[in-house]
Amino acid sequence: MTAGFDAMSSVFRLSLDALAGLPLRVLLTTGHAGDPEALGPWPQNAHVEQWWPQDDIMPLASAMVGHGGFGTMMSALVAGVPQVLVPLFAFDQEVNARRIDEVGAGVRLGGGHHGAAHLSAAVTRVLGDAGIRTTAERLAAEVASLSDVAEVVTSIEALTRGD
Repeated sequence: MTAGFDAMSSVFRLSLDALAGLPLRVLLTTGHAGDPEALGPWPQNAHVEQWWPQDDIMPLASAMVGHGGFGTMMSALVAGVPQVLVPLFAFDQEVNARRIDEVGAGVRLGGGHHGAAHLSAAVTRVLGDAGIRTTAERLAAEVASLSDVAEVVTSIEALTRGD
């Protein structure tokens, strides 16, 4: 969605520039509203796509940078991946980013374009902080130990029958 907001779409270029000097590989996704070619030329350490299946790539990631949207944040949480979250345009993004920071599974940066200026340092921090990685992995194990969501359906059905 971010690419669809003119005021926010420049955060992609700012992010690529902020991460260009780091010794890591970057996969940036723009969403269907964005045009990867419009962000060219990309830094040598980056690749840009409109979309990539998050649940396929997340287990391979060392860190995730996002805006704190529920789907991507949970995908990283389930995979035990440390996060750098930069809330951009919705209240829940701020709530999610603060909570990930509070529990120690990542870092929350100030919103929008201002946060992108600190992205390199934040990514370096989450990659180098064993405590953040350990917390992210512990939370992933907790999520994995939860009952399957299908069990909730059975419980709700029982409640509606008055069991």
